[in-house]
Amino acid sequence: MEWVTNTSLAQDFFGRILNFGNVLIATPGTATGTEMMMGVENPMVIKGMIEERLVKFKKTEEIRQSIRKISDEYKMGRLDEARYNSLKQEYESEIIKYS
Repeated sequence: MEWVTNTSLAQDFFGRILNFGNVLIATPGTATGTEMMMGVENPMVIKGMIEERLVKFKKTEEIRQSIRKISDEYKMGRLDEARYNSLKQEYESEIIKYS
């Protein structure tokens, strides 16, 4: 998920009528920059699911980065143990919301 940069969808006239199409997932790590899921039923729903998961993933990564920062602060003696544990527990409960 960390490499997904964009999602889009392609439908032709019949695809719109019959509710199928192609979902494109843009990533910088492939030769063409996209991965395509072809002939997907309900492509708008699939695209929405991918985008929702991407937002959750990015938020979870931000929270994990915050946990690493407070861990470093604690190791350097800038946070006392009680404050560190309190912040860590708060961040971990936030991660659970996005899982």
